[in-house]
Formats: sequence, C-alpha cells, structure tokens
Amino acid sequence: MSTGSRVRSWQYLVLALAVLYLAVPVLATLRFALTVGGSFSLKPLATLVGRPEFASSMGRSALLAVLTVVVALVVTLPTLVYATLRLPRIRPLLETVTLLPFVVPGVILSLGLFGLYGGPPFSLTGTPTILVCSYVVIAMPLMYRSLDNALGAIDARRLCEAAESLGAGFGSTLVRVLLPNLLPGVVVGSLLTFATAFGEFTLANLLVGAAWKTFPVFMREIPDGHEQSGVAVISFALTWVVSAAVLWATGRGAATTVTGATR
Repeated sequence: MSTGSRVRSWQYLVLALAVLYLAVPVLATLRFALTVGGSFSLKPLATLVGRPEFASSMGRSALLAVLTVVVALVVTLPTLVYATLRLPRIRPLLETVTLLPFVVPGVILSLGLFGLYGGPPFSLTGTPTILVCSYVVIAMPLMYRSLDNALGAIDARRLCEAAESLGAGFGSTLVRVLLPNLLPGVVVGSLLTFATAFGEFTLANLLVGAAWKTFPVFMREIPDGHEQSGVAVISFALTWVVSAAVLWATGRGAATTVTGATR
C-alpha cells in the first residue's frame, strides 16, 4: 500500500470516528424520545409540536440568532478591517477584548447587565433588545476569530490599495472587494454565532425569562423527559439544516461567480 493510500485511509477513519462521535448521542436521544413503555411511539413528538408555545418560541430564538449574526457582522467586520489596515497597533487590544467573553461566566454577565439596564434610563431587561446585545458580546470571540483568520489568508492591504487607486472609498472597498474574499470566514463566523445564540439559555432565562420566551427557556419548562429529548433533537436538526442551507447557498454563489468571471 502506497503512502498516499495509507494517509487517505487514516483520513477516512478519523472522519468516520468523528461522525460516530457526533451521531451516536443524537441517535440515542432520538431513540429515547420515540420510545414510550418499551415500544416505538410518535406521541411525545406530536404532543411537543402541539404545544402552543413550540412554534412561537422557536421563531423567537431563530429571529434572535439572525439579528445577532447581522449585528455581530456589522460591528466586527469594519472594525477588524480598519484596525488591520489603518491602526495595526491596536490589534493586540482588540484580541484581548474579544477574549473577555470567554473569561466572564454567563451568570456574572447577566447580573451586570441586569444591574445596568434593569431600570431607568434604559430599562431593557425583559425585552429582546438586551438579548441581541448580550448575544453579540458572547459570540464576539467566534466571529472575530473567524474573520481574522480569513483576513490573514488574503493580501488585504494590496487589495485595498488597488481599489482606492480606482477611486473606491472604504465602504465600497469593504463590501465589493474584501467581503467576497472573506466569505468563508463570514460563513463560519455566522454559523457559529447562529448556533450560539439559538441555543443560549442562561442569559435568556435571567434577563428575559417568560416575558419573551425563547426555545431553550421553553425546553426547560417541559416536564416530560421524552419531550425534552425531542426538543433537543429538533434543535440539533434545525441547526444542521440551517448550516447546510447556508453552505449550499454560499457554494452555489461562489460557483456562479467563478462561471461569470470565466465567461
């Protein structure tokens, strides 16, 4: 067996182990959700989907996740590009600041936000606004690292100089020149941010609770263990469907761009 064949065999083995590592817990949870009294039954899922707050709470979580992705991109991408091109000396400070959400526990963060925005003049607790803002903070390391890695893989300075020599401003250069080249980092950061915001429980429970019930808060209030397992499987499946759809759309857009450029 050649060296290349052995390397491919190890790659396939590692991939198979990774798939098993991810799939076995989900399949076990699904089996428990669909087993009642030792026999197969769809009743737990039917009861779960029939709950009045199932669709509304899922819609709220999805909306929060999408808004978090948009705000995180709008805040992080221009800041990172500007700091890289114009203020490289503040990059160490940016990297330190973006790591702080990993250091501060969610409970401590929620208590600080509650004390600051729990009364006048802001009074944001109990509203989705404070959830979006707090989710942007906790997802900042994921978005920043994804965009920073993508930015380090291209010659951003030369691309910007070429665009500016043709009369493009910073905004036009960012959207029409850098963003297409940073698309892999944007996609990865968006997916990680979406998954983080969609499944976040601590901040949602402490800052909003039942006033604007999200999917994880709804999941906690379900008394039946079979239905809870069903919620976990549905949440996991939704995250994977969204990820697959985004990756498919991105690949399709990239293929269309390459075909148009070839023509």
